[in-house]
Amino acid sequence: MRKWIFPILALLCFVGESIFVQVLPSEMYELERIIVPRFVMVMIVIITMYSNLQLGMSYGIVLGLLYDLMYTNLIGVYMFAYPLLAYFITLTMKILHINILTVTVCSLFSITLLEFFVYGVQLLIKGTNLEVVDFLNIRLLPTLVLNLAFVILFYIPLRKRFNLLLVAQKDD
Repeated sequence: MRKWIFPILALLCFVGESIFVQVLPSEMYELERIIVPRFVMVMIVIITMYSNLQLGMSYGIVLGLLYDLMYTNLIGVYMFAYPLLAYFITLTMKILHINILTVTVCSLFSITLLEFFVYGVQLLIKGTNLEVVDFLNIRLLPTLVLNLAFVILFYIPLRKRFNLLLVAQKDD
């Protein structure tokens, strides 16, 4: 049963993103902001930091493909970006110790890189006409604020769960 906790938590984050977008659409509150939940990216950061590169990249590939199939009309953007960011996280973990500050900074930095990557791809295929300044003000900043709140709220319960799971996996 314990081996199913990681996939269940990852799928809950994946579903939680779409539920969040449905429950809190920007148009409903007349916001001129685009708020993008990146709970899956935060989960990949935590999985990669608390386990290993292979697990983080595996979840990145699977969840990225699932994200591409469900939400985008361009297959491969998230499937490429998620594992690449997991790799970068592993490189930073060789320098930093794991604590709430490093998880938060790595999560926000990964989300920033992901948003710029997706924005760049959209610019390249003429999928958006947002200027960089508008992108920063309308999309990136609100997205970072939302995901910062997510990390702060869910880091401690997720950390405890991951620590228990990793100890149990090492015992098996």
